[in-house]
Amino acid sequence: NNIKEKELEVTLPYFGRMYNPSYDSSKNSFRFTSKDFTITKNQNKKGNWIYNIIPKDAENVRNIYMEVFKNGNAYISIDANDRQPISYDGYIMKNEVKK
Repeated sequence: NNIKEKELEVTLPYFGRMYNPSYDSSKNSFRFTSKDFTITKNQNKKGNWIYNIIPKDAENVRNIYMEVFKNGNAYISIDANDRQPISYDGYIMKNEVKK
């Protein structure tokens, strides 16, 4: 995931049960750019930051939940209409600044 001020770019693989799989396997992963989304940010009792992202212009994606831990690790869960939920573990990096 790449989050900018007015743009959310998602490129994540999908492994799981799809309700309407495509014969074009590139369409089965999460690959989209959203320019119309809401994001809420809260801190939990452990000090981790919780982000709820709702892309309004991404087909079938209902909600992206992201928890960022103090050490920079991250947990992401994606809820979609056309497949079972999936989660990912990773870490946070600063966006590269384009010159």
